[in-house]
Amino acid sequence: MFEPSGKSDEKLFVEALQLAHIVKYADQRLSAAGDAMQSGSATLVEVQTLGAKGLRYRHRLGRGVSDWTHLDSIAAPRLVDTCGSGDWCTAGLLAKAAGGGRVGLRSGGQEAVHQALRYGQALAAWNCGFEGARGGMYAFDRQAFNNQIENLLKGRPSSPSVKVKVGPSASVACPACPPDRSRITRGRPKPVRRPSTKAHAA
Repeated sequence: MFEPSGKSDEKLFVEALQLAHIVKYADQRLSAAGDAMQSGSATLVEVQTLGAKGLRYRHRLGRGVSDWTHLDSIAAPRLVDTCGSGDWCTAGLLAKAAGGGRVGLRSGGQEAVHQALRYGQALAAWNCGFEGARGGMYAFDRQAFNNQIENLLKGRPSSPSVKVKVGPSASVACPACPPDRSRITRGRPKPVRRPSTKAHAA
């Protein structure tokens, strides 16, 4: 998969487009990546994110290159921080449609890609309710997470007023969480006492 955020080396950029099976990029950042489906490239799926307008994708999983298919965005039930939401969308796409690699991607076809992207959009919307790119990972167990994503996909998001209960381990694992001052104090290294110039000379 190739998910460019910019283009610095033209030659390497074109080479990556030709090698990647999935290309995903933000339209407002890199519309130039729209050449992913050019003749001779290995690209099977091209995804163009459109911000609040959702995303659109096209594929080469049948005969020739398909037309663009648009997917509206999924509204975030809580809006705290959008950091990492694009990565969550990518993770959802890969987990659901590309678990079997290139062969799995081909065998799943357009419907698998469609459902995987929708799942990825739900992950992205859910992630907006937490600080940092991984904040939500430490707030709920797997079952609660699955339930919330399923509700988002069904159009029944959790109430924004629900307060997230973060476990005690979150302050250790999540860089977005406020640090535990007492632990930092206990773990702070003692200052090194260096001998004075006179003592060293003596």
